Amino acid sequence: MLYKLLFPQLAQRVWKPINLNDFAEITHQFQPEVNFLDAVQMNDWLHQVHEDLGCDYSYGGYLEDRSHLWCGSYIKKDSAIHLGIDFNVPMGTEVYSAHSGKVVDILYDPENFGWGGRVTIQINSNLYVVYAHLNLLTTLLFNKGDELIKGDFIGHTGSPNQNGDWYEHLHIQLLTKFSVDFDGYSKYYDGIENDYPNPELILKGIANDPM
Repeated sequence: MLYKLLFPQLAQRVWKPINLNDFAEITHQFQPEVNFLDAVQMNDWLHQVHEDLGCDYSYGGYLEDRSHLWCGSYIKKDSAIHLGIDFNVPMGTEVYSAHSGKVVDILYDPENFGWGGRVTIQINSNLYVVYAHLNLLTTLLFNKGDELIKGDFIGHTGSPNQNGDWYEHLHIQLLTKFSVDFDGYSKYYDGIENDYPNPELILKGIANDPM
């Protein structure tokens, strides 16, 4: 699984896939007061979900419609398709590269609903990997233009005031074309999976390639 590459120190812990939007809808049927846009409430809620599922951490969200989960945010209801995978781990979790490539962009965007710390790595001529919601105020061991290899340290997951005011997690996203103003959400359209491939499938394949 991809989490074993990203978080080798957590590989033996219990992980489970999750659809956050579905769980949020169920929660609101019984607890309509829960505000998922509040990072503290979201973290507390997710901790309880993990307890209920019997897992330590969770992951998921590729092409998930999150119109209920993020209702009231900048994300419009018809543009709430999540383009990556979220790995729901606590702030301060060490993140390692699942592949080799060149660092093409380093961004620090801590504003409300921003990216927080974001690192983009180019794997080949038409594939880029985005690591987002990081704390880049801790030790950064590379610069734009550097080459990384699989297993290199990327950074730590950030707290809400470091990661764009989101709950604590790592966002991984693939792009076939890079621009500095891309988003993590979109309307659904035919061919969306070609522009934003599934990280779980692509990165595991690259990592297992003997090269």
